[in-house]
Amino acid sequence: MKKTILLLLTFLMMIKIGYSQKAPICFYNFENPLSCFGDTLWIDTITNHNNVWQIGQPFKTTLGTAYSMPNAIVTKLNTFYPTNDTSTFILAHSPDWTLVNMGAMWIKAKYQINSDTLSDYGTIEFSPNNGGLWINLLTDTLYAQQNLYNWPWGKPIFSGNSSGWQSFEIWITDNYHVFNIQYGDTVLWRFTFISDSNQTNKDGWMLDDIMVNDWYEGIAENPYQIINISPNPFSTSIQISFDKTYQSLDLSILDLQSKIIQQKSYHDRNKITLDRAGIATGFYFLRVSLDGKFVETKKIVID
Repeated sequence: MKKTILLLLTFLMMIKIGYSQKAPICFYNFENPLSCFGDTLWIDTITNHNNVWQIGQPFKTTLGTAYSMPNAIVTKLNTFYPTNDTSTFILAHSPDWTLVNMGAMWIKAKYQINSDTLSDYGTIEFSPNNGGLWINLLTDTLYAQQNLYNWPWGKPIFSGNSSGWQSFEIWITDNYHVFNIQYGDTVLWRFTFISDSNQTNKDGWMLDDIMVNDWYEGIAENPYQIINISPNPFSTSIQISFDKTYQSLDLSILDLQSKIIQQKSYHDRNKITLDRAGIATGFYFLRVSLDGKFVETKKIVID
């Protein structure tokens, strides 16, 4: 996870991308104080007085070591999880930027799971309005179809046996302003572990190195202009319009790891239609150079 973050940040600095991130990233490693102002984590003992989530050094058979030692958050530090239990912890986050102008918010973490497959499981829910609406990001279809959020590395399974540490990552994009998340709002992430009546003597769910951050898209400071990119998200092709005709236009599509997926060059154009050409669904960056000079990078979404 830390290597992925470093590669992404290095990439953003290299291309002078128009995104800006809040500083610092909200980083929950459970050893050091939280590295950002205003965000909080709490274990919900109101709905469940015997909540099994605990923070500390794990001493368990399978979930025995934190990802960044010594501490993590885990369903019981030194014994298996109980039956007939529903336990929750919540992260509260205050965005530093509005998401309505091509902004994005992401959360990522390391996790291990050791549970009775399907019968005992974990969930992640998201609330864009401080608990007024909750969306189960593992089972939802309504908001996923609208491209309001995305699992760039695939949807995880929080049940069964993960066979060691795994990663997950979620991007909230709100492309159609359904959530209307503004600067200073409070959004919530709710992590819940649920067990049935069968005792399996398994360790449960453990998470570590949870990171939350915001991105927004700005405008490059140069005399060249991209007037419009549409549609975005797109399925088959996207049209890029410029303020005037340029002699040379170079376009590149890059993935989140800075790998170039597609490159095209054009001459004497003020408008370009770029085909998807078999690129997988997901988040990408469109890098634009005009007359041999880098202009800016835009976030694009392929659905």
